[in-house]
Amino acid sequence: MDIIFLTSNANKLREAQAILGDGFKVLQQPIELDEIQSNSAEEVIGHKIKEARNKLPGALFFIEDTCLYLGVDREIGPLIKFLPNHRTVKAYLGEPAQAVCTIGLSSGEIFQGVIEGTIVAPRGETKFQWDPLFMPEGYDKTFAEMSAEEKNAISMRRLAFEKLRGYLEGVK
Repeated sequence: MDIIFLTSNANKLREAQAILGDGFKVLQQPIELDEIQSNSAEEVIGHKIKEARNKLPGALFFIEDTCLYLGVDREIGPLIKFLPNHRTVKAYLGEPAQAVCTIGLSSGEIFQGVIEGTIVAPRGETKFQWDPLFMPEGYDKTFAEMSAEEKNAISMRRLAFEKLRGYLEGVK
């Protein structure tokens, strides 16, 4: 099954292809979409789906947004891309965090994967913005210290893509 991933991020495309695996041909199509400013990942994705439907009517596509909720009050979320890593560490070192991947399908369904963890001093090489700061619960490595295979095996993106794959397999 061919499905279009609306992204310009080559790293996200590789992860999607690796996680969805056989049976799905993930095609990349960069597209400019407005991103509303909201602390709700569901609102951000919902807005993007509506806008993308207008640009690609009838296409089978998905959009992905990954965010980081910080502290016991689950602050920042989708706005994390505007907070530099050094400020995140300064404000939230040792605090709980939730890494959340939200995938929106062109038909309107939304799939989420959530990983609990902690904010730590930066460790490892940056592949994605906050990977060096996020240490998943039960692990002694940050996402940036893990190999792609290790991270893909446990990530919030994997959980969300597995839900997407299960849904798509059910509608084939």
